[in-house]
Amino acid sequence: MELLPIIIFGLTVGFLGGYAGIAGAPILVSLLVIFGILDQHTAQGTVLAAMLGPMSALSVWHLRSEVKKHIKIIVIGVLSYAFFSYFGAQIAFLFDDFTMQAIFTSLLLFLAINQIFNDEIGLFDRFDLNLGNASILILASLVGFIGGMMGIGAGVLLMPILLYLFKFSADEARAISLAILLPPVSIGGVYVYYIESSINIEYAIILFLAYVVFNGLGSKVASSHKMEKFEKNLGFIYLLLVIAYSINIYIKYLR
Repeated sequence: MELLPIIIFGLTVGFLGGYAGIAGAPILVSLLVIFGILDQHTAQGTVLAAMLGPMSALSVWHLRSEVKKHIKIIVIGVLSYAFFSYFGAQIAFLFDDFTMQAIFTSLLLFLAINQIFNDEIGLFDRFDLNLGNASILILASLVGFIGGMMGIGAGVLLMPILLYLFKFSADEARAISLAILLPPVSIGGVYVYYIESSINIEYAIILFLAYVVFNGLGSKVASSHKMEKFEKNLGFIYLLLVIAYSINIYIKYLR
Protein backbone atom coordinates (compact mmCIF):
# COMPACT_ATOMS: atom_id res chain seq x y z
CA MET A 1 0.00 0.00 0.00
CA GLU A 2 2.85 2.41 0.68
CA LEU A 3 3.87 2.12 -2.98
CA LEU A 4 0.34 2.81 -4.29
CA PRO A 5 0.80 6.62 -4.41
CA ILE A 6 4.01 6.16 -6.40
CA ILE A 7 2.16 4.00 -8.94
CA ILE A 8 -0.74 6.48 -9.19
CA PHE A 9 1.67 9.41 -9.64
CA GLY A 10 3.51 7.54 -12.41
CA LEU A 11 0.34 6.56 -14.29
CA THR A 12 -1.24 10.02 -14.08
CA VAL A 13 1.85 12.02 -15.00
CA GLY A 14 2.70 9.50 -17.72
CA PHE A 15 -0.59 10.30 -19.45
CA LEU A 16 -0.17 14.05 -18.97
CA GLY A 17 3.41 13.87 -20.23
CA GLY A 18 2.46 12.10 -23.43
CA TYR A 19 -0.45 14.45 -23.97
CA ALA A 20 1.49 17.67 -23.43
CA GLY A 21 4.86 16.64 -24.92
CA ILE A 22 6.66 16.96 -21.61
CA ALA A 23 8.20 14.44 -19.25
CA GLY A 24 6.04 15.79 -16.41
CA ALA A 25 8.95 15.78 -13.98
CA PRO A 26 7.97 19.05 -12.20
CA ILE A 27 4.64 17.46 -11.29
CA LEU A 28 6.28 14.23 -10.11
CA VAL A 29 8.86 16.06 -7.98
CA SER A 30 6.14 18.27 -6.51
CA LEU A 31 3.90 15.34 -5.56
CA LEU A 32 6.75 13.43 -3.92
CA VAL A 33 7.70 16.45 -1.80
CA ILE A 34 4.23 17.84 -1.02
CA PHE A 35 2.96 14.45 0.17
CA GLY A 36 6.04 14.08 2.38
CA ILE A 37 7.33 11.00 0.58
CA LEU A 38 10.82 12.37 -0.16
CA ASP A 39 12.84 15.50 0.59
CA GLN A 40 13.47 17.95 -2.26
CA HIS A 41 16.91 16.74 -3.33
CA THR A 42 15.95 13.04 -3.18
CA ALA A 43 12.72 13.69 -5.08
CA GLN A 44 14.69 15.44 -7.82
CA GLY A 45 17.32 12.69 -7.98
CA THR A 46 14.71 9.93 -8.00
CA VAL A 47 12.73 11.49 -10.85
CA LEU A 48 15.91 12.07 -12.86
CA ALA A 49 16.85 8.42 -12.31
CA ALA A 50 13.42 7.31 -13.50
CA MET A 51 13.95 9.39 -16.63
CA LEU A 52 17.10 7.43 -17.52
CA GLY A 53 14.79 4.77 -18.92
CA PRO A 54 12.99 5.40 -22.25
CA MET A 55 9.94 6.93 -20.55
CA SER A 56 8.64 8.59 -23.69
CA ALA A 57 9.35 5.67 -26.07
CA LEU A 58 5.70 5.03 -26.97
CA SER A 59 5.03 8.72 -27.58
CA VAL A 60 8.17 9.07 -29.74
CA TRP A 61 7.12 6.01 -31.74
CA HIS A 62 3.69 7.55 -32.29
CA LEU A 63 5.39 10.76 -33.51
CA ARG A 64 8.17 8.97 -35.43
CA SER A 65 7.48 10.75 -38.75
CA GLU A 66 8.11 14.13 -37.08
CA VAL A 67 11.18 12.75 -35.29
CA LYS A 68 12.75 11.64 -38.58
CA LYS A 69 12.28 15.13 -40.05
CA HIS A 70 14.23 16.75 -37.21
CA ILE A 71 16.71 14.00 -36.32
CA LYS A 72 19.83 16.19 -36.73
CA ILE A 73 18.79 18.86 -34.23
CA ILE A 74 17.53 16.13 -31.89
CA VAL A 75 20.97 14.46 -31.83
CA ILE A 76 22.68 17.78 -31.12
CA GLY A 77 20.11 18.48 -28.42
CA VAL A 78 20.70 15.11 -26.76
CA LEU A 79 24.49 15.54 -26.58
CA SER A 80 24.48 19.13 -25.30
CA TYR A 81 21.70 18.41 -22.78
CA ALA A 82 23.56 15.38 -21.39
CA PHE A 83 26.78 17.33 -20.92
CA PHE A 84 25.27 20.28 -19.04
CA SER A 85 22.91 18.31 -16.78
CA TYR A 86 25.96 17.31 -14.71
CA PHE A 87 26.84 20.91 -13.90
CA GLY A 88 23.25 21.78 -13.06
CA ALA A 89 23.10 18.96 -10.52
CA GLN A 90 26.35 20.20 -8.95
CA ILE A 91 24.71 23.58 -8.36
CA ALA A 92 21.67 21.96 -6.71
CA PHE A 93 23.79 20.70 -3.83
CA LEU A 94 25.08 24.17 -3.04
CA PHE A 95 21.63 24.87 -1.55
CA ASP A 96 19.84 23.36 1.43
CA ASP A 97 16.38 21.73 1.20
CA PHE A 98 14.49 24.91 2.14
CA THR A 99 16.25 26.99 -0.52
CA MET A 100 15.74 24.34 -3.20
CA GLN A 101 12.04 24.14 -2.38
CA ALA A 102 11.78 27.91 -2.69
CA ILE A 103 13.61 27.88 -6.04
CA PHE A 104 11.45 25.01 -7.29
CA THR A 105 8.29 26.87 -6.26
CA SER A 106 9.49 29.88 -8.25
CA LEU A 107 10.00 27.64 -11.29
CA LEU A 108 6.46 26.29 -10.96
CA LEU A 109 5.09 29.83 -10.70
CA PHE A 110 6.94 30.83 -13.87
CA LEU A 111 5.53 27.80 -15.68
CA ALA A 112 2.01 28.55 -14.44
CA ILE A 113 2.13 32.18 -15.63
CA ASN A 114 3.55 31.13 -18.99
CA GLN A 115 0.90 28.47 -19.57
CA ILE A 116 -2.06 30.58 -18.45
CA PHE A 117 -1.20 34.02 -19.82
CA ASN A 118 1.07 33.44 -22.83
CA ASP A 119 -1.64 34.29 -25.36
CA GLU A 120 -2.52 37.52 -23.53
CA ILE A 121 1.08 38.60 -22.94
CA GLY A 122 2.25 37.63 -26.43
CA LEU A 123 5.95 37.72 -25.56
CA PHE A 124 6.92 35.61 -28.56
CA ASP A 125 4.45 36.93 -31.13
CA ARG A 126 7.07 38.98 -32.99
CA PHE A 127 9.52 36.08 -33.24
CA ASP A 128 9.69 33.43 -35.94
CA LEU A 129 13.18 31.96 -35.69
CA ASN A 130 14.79 28.98 -37.36
CA LEU A 131 16.04 26.22 -35.08
CA GLY A 132 19.51 25.58 -36.49
CA ASN A 133 22.52 23.72 -35.13
CA ALA A 134 23.82 26.64 -33.04
CA SER A 135 20.44 27.55 -31.55
CA ILE A 136 19.58 23.97 -30.52
CA LEU A 137 23.06 23.63 -28.99
CA ILE A 138 22.50 26.73 -26.83
CA LEU A 139 18.89 25.86 -26.03
CA ALA A 140 19.54 22.23 -25.06
CA SER A 141 22.59 23.22 -23.00
CA LEU A 142 20.49 25.71 -21.04
CA VAL A 143 17.58 23.36 -20.41
CA GLY A 144 20.03 20.55 -19.61
CA PHE A 145 21.63 22.72 -16.91
CA ILE A 146 18.21 23.65 -15.51
CA GLY A 147 17.06 20.04 -15.74
CA GLY A 148 20.03 18.80 -13.73
CA MET A 149 19.62 21.50 -11.12
CA MET A 150 15.86 21.13 -10.69
CA GLY A 151 15.56 17.37 -11.24
CA ILE A 152 13.37 17.72 -14.32
CA GLY A 153 13.59 16.84 -17.99
CA ALA A 154 12.90 20.47 -18.89
CA GLY A 155 10.37 19.50 -21.55
CA VAL A 156 8.13 22.07 -19.88
CA LEU A 157 10.66 24.70 -20.98
CA LEU A 158 11.38 23.23 -24.40
CA MET A 159 7.73 22.97 -25.45
CA PRO A 160 6.74 26.67 -25.16
CA ILE A 161 10.05 27.79 -26.69
CA LEU A 162 9.61 25.46 -29.68
CA LEU A 163 5.95 26.41 -30.07
CA TYR A 164 6.07 30.17 -29.65
CA LEU A 165 9.65 31.23 -30.38
CA PHE A 166 10.43 28.87 -33.25
CA LYS A 167 6.80 28.44 -34.40
CA PHE A 168 6.78 24.64 -34.63
CA SER A 169 3.47 22.83 -34.82
CA ALA A 170 2.24 21.06 -31.68
CA ASP A 171 3.19 17.62 -33.04
CA GLU A 172 6.65 18.83 -34.14
CA ALA A 173 7.35 20.44 -30.77
CA ARG A 174 6.20 17.33 -28.89
CA ALA A 175 8.31 15.10 -31.13
CA ILE A 176 11.52 17.16 -30.68
CA SER A 177 11.03 17.62 -26.94
CA LEU A 178 10.20 13.97 -26.21
CA ALA A 179 12.90 12.62 -28.56
CA ILE A 180 15.61 14.71 -26.87
CA LEU A 181 14.49 13.33 -23.50
CA LEU A 182 14.22 9.73 -24.73
CA PRO A 183 17.92 8.71 -24.30
CA PRO A 184 19.49 8.82 -20.80
CA VAL A 185 20.32 12.52 -21.22
CA SER A 186 20.23 13.14 -17.47
CA ILE A 187 23.03 10.67 -16.76
CA GLY A 188 25.43 13.40 -15.64
CA GLY A 189 22.90 14.82 -13.22
CA VAL A 190 21.94 11.36 -11.93
CA TYR A 191 25.60 10.61 -11.21
CA VAL A 192 25.82 13.66 -8.96
CA TYR A 193 22.58 12.82 -7.12
CA TYR A 194 23.77 9.22 -6.73
CA ILE A 195 27.10 10.10 -5.10
CA GLU A 196 25.15 12.46 -2.81
CA SER A 197 22.87 9.52 -1.81
CA SER A 198 19.83 11.39 -3.06
CA ILE A 199 18.10 8.72 -5.17
CA ASN A 200 15.48 6.16 -4.11
CA ILE A 201 16.10 3.39 -6.65
CA GLU A 202 12.92 1.43 -5.86
CA TYR A 203 10.70 4.48 -6.36
CA ALA A 204 12.56 5.40 -9.56
CA ILE A 205 11.88 1.97 -11.08
CA ILE A 206 8.20 2.04 -10.13
CA LEU A 207 7.75 5.57 -11.48
CA PHE A 208 9.38 4.57 -14.75
CA LEU A 209 7.21 1.48 -15.26
CA ALA A 210 3.96 3.21 -14.31
CA TYR A 211 4.79 6.23 -16.47
CA VAL A 212 5.50 4.17 -19.59
CA VAL A 213 2.14 2.38 -19.35
CA PHE A 214 0.08 5.54 -19.95
CA ASN A 215 2.55 7.79 -21.82
CA GLY A 216 1.79 6.45 -25.29
CA LEU A 217 -1.95 6.71 -24.63
CA GLY A 218 -1.60 10.37 -23.73
CA SER A 219 0.29 11.13 -26.95
CA LYS A 220 -2.28 9.27 -29.05
CA VAL A 221 -5.18 11.16 -27.49
CA ALA A 222 -3.41 14.51 -27.91
CA SER A 223 -3.15 14.12 -31.68
CA SER A 224 -6.93 14.37 -32.01
CA HIS A 225 -7.36 17.28 -29.56
CA LYS A 226 -6.72 21.00 -29.68
CA MET A 227 -3.93 21.88 -27.27
CA GLU A 228 -4.85 25.48 -26.41
CA LYS A 229 -7.35 24.72 -23.65
CA PHE A 230 -5.19 22.00 -22.15
CA GLU A 231 -2.18 24.33 -21.99
CA LYS A 232 -4.13 26.71 -19.76
CA ASN A 233 -5.40 23.81 -17.63
CA LEU A 234 -1.82 22.64 -17.21
CA GLY A 235 -0.98 26.14 -16.04
CA PHE A 236 -3.64 25.91 -13.34
CA ILE A 237 -2.20 22.55 -12.26
CA TYR A 238 1.17 24.26 -11.79
CA LEU A 239 -0.53 27.07 -9.88
CA LEU A 240 -2.14 24.57 -7.50
CA LEU A 241 1.27 23.00 -6.96
CA VAL A 242 2.71 26.45 -6.17
CA ILE A 243 0.06 26.93 -3.48
CA ALA A 244 0.65 23.44 -2.05
CA TYR A 245 4.43 23.94 -2.09
CA SER A 246 4.08 27.32 -0.35
CA ILE A 247 1.93 25.78 2.37
CA ASN A 248 4.42 22.93 2.77
CA ILE A 249 7.33 25.37 3.10
CA TYR A 250 5.44 27.45 5.66
CA ILE A 251 4.49 24.44 7.80
CA LYS A 252 7.92 22.81 7.62
CA TYR A 253 10.24 25.79 7.87
CA LEU A 254 8.53 29.09 8.68
CA ARG A 255 5.79 28.40 11.21
